[in-house]
Amino acid sequence: MALASLIKKEHIKVPMSARTKTEAVNELLEVLKENGCFADLQTVKTAVFEREALSSTGLGDGVAVPHAKTDAVSAPALAIGISKEGIDFQSHDGEPAYVVFLMIAPKSQPGQHIEALAEIAKMMQAPIVMKMLKKADTAQDVIDVLAE
Repeated sequence: MALASLIKKEHIKVPMSARTKTEAVNELLEVLKENGCFADLQTVKTAVFEREALSSTGLGDGVAVPHAKTDAVSAPALAIGISKEGIDFQSHDGEPAYVVFLMIAPKSQPGQHIEALAEIAKMMQAPIVMKMLKKADTAQDVIDVLAE
């Protein structure tokens, strides 16, 4: 399971302070940078926003998955943020995102990145999981929900 190997308590932000998509991406990138996932914040940020400009990563049902592949990272990394107020990610259903999965991966290792994105999409099809994630109050709550 690609997603499980990327989930780390120190990469989970609950609650997020971000109110906009830009703030959300920046907040989660900062979490990854502070935890040593990469050194060059600007290059990673540019990659994520360039990907976001292609089409919104707001998947609907309260979930957004901003992501990018960049040579500025040496290994895949995932940050998870929970927003109590919701953030407009221009989702196709018009609903705000409450759960944000930000994933970055090296261009040379697309496999785990794609597998993890697929697992997130599959997990979204379980409404109870998404409902529990939205209600999470701590990083450990998020880990407990995702471990089930």
